[in-house]
Amino acid sequence: MTRKKLAAYAIPIASCLLFAGCLFNNDPYAPSPVPPRPLTGAEQGLVDAGNTFGFELFREINKEDPGKSVFISSLSVSLSLGMAMNGAMGETLDSMLATLRFPGLTLAQADSSYRSLIRLITTLDPAVASNVANSIWYRQGLPVAGSFIDRGRTYFNAEVAALDFAAPGAPDIINAWVSRSTNGTIPAIIDSIDPFTVMYLINAIYFKGAWTTQFDPRRTRSAPFYLADGSTTTCSMMALTDDFQFAATEDFLAVDLPYGNGYFSMTIMLPRPGMSIDSLVARFTQEHWKGWLAAMSETEVAVMLPRFKLEYELELTRVLTALGMGIAFEPGRADFSGMIDPSSGFPDALYISEVKHKTFVEVNEEGTEASAATSTGMSGTAAPPSITVDRPFLFFIREHHSGAILFAGKCLSP
Repeated sequence: MTRKKLAAYAIPIASCLLFAGCLFNNDPYAPSPVPPRPLTGAEQGLVDAGNTFGFELFREINKEDPGKSVFISSLSVSLSLGMAMNGAMGETLDSMLATLRFPGLTLAQADSSYRSLIRLITTLDPAVASNVANSIWYRQGLPVAGSFIDRGRTYFNAEVAALDFAAPGAPDIINAWVSRSTNGTIPAIIDSIDPFTVMYLINAIYFKGAWTTQFDPRRTRSAPFYLADGSTTTCSMMALTDDFQFAATEDFLAVDLPYGNGYFSMTIMLPRPGMSIDSLVARFTQEHWKGWLAAMSETEVAVMLPRFKLEYELELTRVLTALGMGIAFEPGRADFSGMIDPSSGFPDALYISEVKHKTFVEVNEEGTEASAATSTGMSGTAAPPSITVDRPFLFFIREHHSGAILFAGKCLSP
């Protein structure tokens, strides 16, 4: 194919809505380094479950905020809820396993797979900075079950601390941990502590990767970005031409931009003119995702991508209820008795009072910095083919060996 013909794939990209989810799936293209080991069956089950949960979470959140930029990490949400599952019992546990799409895994298998996936993601590529941190904070005097704490430490490497939740400085202590764990990109997750809140289960994820082939800042120019409502704004458009995985379908163009040694990448999907970004999001399933990745092949591509920075925040109770775990939020019905020492005589029945999710992403010529924090609060009843990103687009930061998508985004305006 000639360069002239390939140049016909050029598409402007105009608005920026981001979704950072840790979706998981197999990648048909292995990176150049030798994979450290194959995934176990249980790990692959967690990957498949994470893919399904992540896409469903993304679609549901996008329905809640259809006109806004979105950025989530479904891995962060899954890890925070995964810690809570270790204290759930009966119908509550069943609903959480179903919502996280773990019907084929036992709780023990899910725990073990979480642990190995955390190790894999954080050690796979020394050229990329990746951190996954977990913590359990409980009200001083709460008779927490030793078995619950042990599972949090063993499978999630969770830091555990008892705090005087009534003390004015208690939120600052928790927020300082979140800030440290996200390299200062998310300075706080807790505003104040409700008198009925007895525990927080918090996950933090941090990612910083340099592009394998970096954009030359001297080629960055001001350029138009065409918003979904028909208006135009101006962005700083970066430019790069190199060999990348690329696909051109009747609905979108896609390009895969690798980080570091190639184990992580950002996959950008640019809807064709006339295809709304929300229509494309509505089609996201694990099966479609695998097919879209399989359609990619390596070719020289001229990429134009806006420099952008986004912060996002959402309380997930309504979204997670819609996905099937509403019982976990209902006082009197939720059963988290596995969190409490049965010999203590503690009278209150615990339930999830909030799941707060915050994210950050910055994309520039050098690479990408992204982070996420999720807090689950427990309460008691007491030329070449070219892609010019100058309109709404999707992007995914993924790890190639396991197929894990750490972050995913829908960008409406940079």
